[in-house]
Amino acid sequence: MKYRFGPAFSDAVRIRGLTVTRLAQLAHVSTATAAGAVQGRELQIATALRLARAVSEAPIIPALEQWVRDDHLDVS
Repeated sequence: MKYRFGPAFSDAVRIRGLTVTRLAQLAHVSTATAAGAVQGRELQIATALRLARAVSEAPIIPALEQWVRDDHLDVS
């Protein structure tokens, strides 16, 4: 069975200030796998769980959280 993260995963990584390399280290996966996850590629469920745990355990940086929110505003 496979799993694919949506855009919220990328946002979660961004608001924690994680690089793809650091995410890979925390989740014990390759950098290519972490990069693929951020880009929405399919993953094995076990790999997706390792990445999700690594992200959820990293602290949110409030200034980055606000920046990501502002980035999603429709400024038309």
